[in-house]
This record gives sequence, C-alpha cells and structure tokens, in this order.
Amino acid sequence: TVEMKHIMLMIMLAAQVKSSFGQKVQCDADGFCSFLDGSIQTPTQNAGIRTLCTYVVSTGLSCSTVSFQVLTRNDRTVSFPAVFNVEQSDSCDVPSEFGPSRHCGIVTTKQYTDTDGKVYISTVYATKPLSTILPSSIGSSSNIYVCFQSSLPASTQRCVFLYVNVPPTATAGSQFSVAVGQSLNLPISSKLLVQVDTLNIKFTSPEIPGSKWNGPATCITSGSTCPYNGVDNWVRTLTYTPRSSEIGNTYSVSVQSVARGLPIAPQAFGGMACDRSYGLCSVPSSFPVTITVTVSQSLPVVQQVGSTPILLFSQPGVLLDPPQYSAPNLLQNSTLYQAYVNCPINPIPFAFSTSGSFDLLSMSLIDPPSNFASTGLSTPAGVKLSTPALYPKAAITDNGFDISNVQSYWSYTALSWTPPMDVAGRRFVVCVQATDRLGASAVR
Repeated sequence: TVEMKHIMLMIMLAAQVKSSFGQKVQCDADGFCSFLDGSIQTPTQNAGIRTLCTYVVSTGLSCSTVSFQVLTRNDRTVSFPAVFNVEQSDSCDVPSEFGPSRHCGIVTTKQYTDTDGKVYISTVYATKPLSTILPSSIGSSSNIYVCFQSSLPASTQRCVFLYVNVPPTATAGSQFSVAVGQSLNLPISSKLLVQVDTLNIKFTSPEIPGSKWNGPATCITSGSTCPYNGVDNWVRTLTYTPRSSEIGNTYSVSVQSVARGLPIAPQAFGGMACDRSYGLCSVPSSFPVTITVTVSQSLPVVQQVGSTPILLFSQPGVLLDPPQYSAPNLLQNSTLYQAYVNCPINPIPFAFSTSGSFDLLSMSLIDPPSNFASTGLSTPAGVKLSTPALYPKAAITDNGFDISNVQSYWSYTALSWTPPMDVAGRRFVVCVQATDRLGASAVR
C-alpha cells in the first residue's frame, strides 16, 4: 500500500543517516582501535613522532605541542602510567575544537559510534618535550616518551617516543654595503644541536651575480671533536666583488643551512595534531635568513702622510727600484709658509686611499675649484708631480715602520717646483685630483 511504502522509505532513510555518521572500526589484540578511514588511529608500539623546536641557552628548549588520540571500546579506560622528559604542568596548544590552550596531559575524551552501533571512546593526549632538556640529549628519542595502556582487562603498555628536531639556524646579519673595487667576504654561520656528518649552507633564492662560496661549510665545535653531539657551529664564507655596472643595485637573497641525517621520524596517525593544526609537525631543513647587499661607489679619501720618510712601493709587496722614500709632511693647515726664488721647494706629499682596494689611483694637477675664484689665486707654471707610487700603511716598531707587515696602501705623489724670480711676493694654490678607474675622484 501507499502507507507501507512510506514506512519502508522512512526506515531506509534512517539507516542511511546512521551509516553516514557511523564509522567502521578495527581493534587489535590489545584493545586499541582505529577508524578504517584513517581519521582516528591509535599510535603503534614504539611510534616515533617528531616535534619542531628552537633552543636558546638562556631559556632552554621550546617545542611545538604534539597531541594524539587513543581509541578504545567503551568498556575500557585509558591510563598513562609512564611519561619521561615531557611537560606535564605547562599548557599545550591543541586544535580549536578542544578549546584554547589546555593543560598538558589528557585533554578530553570523545565518544563515537560505529556502523553497528557500538560505542568507542577517544582519549586525546597532548605533550611536548621538557624545556630543560640539554642539547647533548636532543639527538636521541629514547629518553623522551609517553606510555599508555587500557584496562578492563589490562592491556600491554604501549609507548610513543618524541623526536626533537632543532633545525640549524643560519646567521649572517642582514644589511651589507659593498663598494665597487671591494670584495665582500661574508661568513654565514649555522648552529646545530644534533650530530651530523655534513651540513650545507646554500641559497634558497637566486644568488648574487658573480658571488661564490669559498669551499664547503666547515665545523667549529664546542666539544673535542667535530661533529660533536652538542652545539656545533658550521661556517661557510660567501665572497662577492661587484662590477661597475652594478653601482646602485640592491640584492636581497635568502640563505639556509641543510643538515644531513637529522633524527626525524615522519610517522603520522589520524587525529594527531601539531599545535592547533592536524597532521605531522612540518620540519623545515632550516630557518632561512635574508641578506641584503647594496652596491655603492666609494670615493677616494684624502690621507695625511707622516713626517717620517718611508720606502715606497710600485705595487703591493714590491718596492720601487731604485728605492725611493716618501717626502716628509711639512705642511701646516695645507699651507707652505714660504718658498724662495730659484730654490727648489721641499717636495709636498699627497696621498689618497680607496676602500678595500690597493689599486694605484690616477693623480693629476687641476685648476683651482670655483670657491678659489674670489681669491685670485692660481696654479703657478712649472709645477710637477712625481710618478705615482704606493705609500704603505705599516705597523710602527721601535725601529720605525715595519714594511713587512703592510696592511694597506695609499696612492702617493709628491709636488715639486722651483719658483722663478718674477713670482716673488705672490701666493699660489695647487690642487691635486685622484681618480679611480671608475671615475670617482677626490681633490686636495
């Protein structure tokens, strides 16, 4: 009849609704269960779960919260008889459905019904490694664990181990400026808290044009050997020498360090969460660092030559042949008190430097700048400059200048002049300009 059809239809619809909300469940011999669709799974024996951590000496270890679920039949209860090196008094972040941060340990229990109408209980447990764990213990998971078991009847105890992952952190500063003609040697270091055989420091973005690594990363250990199961510092140096066409360019690049053999256990179970997000903690190879390098043009800088004559160089490390000494500085406020007609003046030294470069600058006489126009001063005829040379900046010892320990050089020239009779009583100005190979200059 029509009425019977309606009753059958209602029964069929009710059964379909029940099936859509129910779950198919499978339990093992210990009474621990999992949904067959994988949405909730009890961790297996000796499961390894990874956490993401940072380590600061002053505050210790700081790790993400790991939460997992233990599913049992309704006639059993779950206990956690053994926990070691995990937080039990601190708060733990859990998915939003469980509320805000909760006390570490058993967060809550939830009830589920399977397709056959049987009731199951899910016990949600949240934990994270203790902040007081030392770096020497981080590489091992055997001493950080949570064990659970079910009762009525008692089951075999099952343990979950936490793997602590502290990715290496590259450090190199952030803002750098380098002038054309200079070489930027940038050491990038990476601290690592677990023992590995190799660590690679590399770009994770397009690299700076023309830059290069000075070999692989090397390990500087805090222990007796390297690598050391403690705090290792790996260093790799980036070298970059900009070209003149790059003046004004700014490069922003990312660098990260990647360790080989980090103790990770990529095991995930349904219902597991990392802090507030379901799933396994995502552990990056490292925390990247961003470096910004700006290319500038460095002007030559006027330098003051000392009063003690010292040997001059034709190029770095090579003395002039025959030997030649610098002229002593006899100027006061850049003014020569007096000169005598038909008598050569004492040579007047001029020196200029450029940042990070030993290049010999081009030095020449130029007309006085416009600010001298009102004085009526001009450059006298017959003034000459000596052949450019390199003036060494050397350490001062009891015996004078130690030219064997030259750290840098200035470009040097000396002015000579013999005043003729017809200039007696007059004043003159002489200006010397130093220009580098890019056209940047300084005047004295």
